[in-house]
Amino acid sequence: MPKHLVDIVNDYCLREVGALPDLTNPKGYSDKVNWLKIHDQMPEHIVCCDKLLARDYVAERVGRSCLLDVYQKARSVDQIAFDALP
Repeated sequence: MPKHLVDIVNDYCLREVGALPDLTNPKGYSDKVNWLKIHDQMPEHIVCCDKLLARDYVAERVGRSCLLDVYQKARSVDQIAFDALP
């Protein structure tokens, strides 16, 4: 039986953030984004929840000239090569 989307979001937040999101009465940005992941599955919302995919979405609509440079991509702060930053 597949996991329910709420369980997937809760498991992820607990593992990565260390706390469950407030999906009943979301007040903070992260909780609201997680609520949208579960309750509003518009393709645009799914793409814009990912910072790097959102850049492509913006570039397609208004062009890359309005985007700031991305110097590095990392999954955690431990992976950032600080000496390589400008």
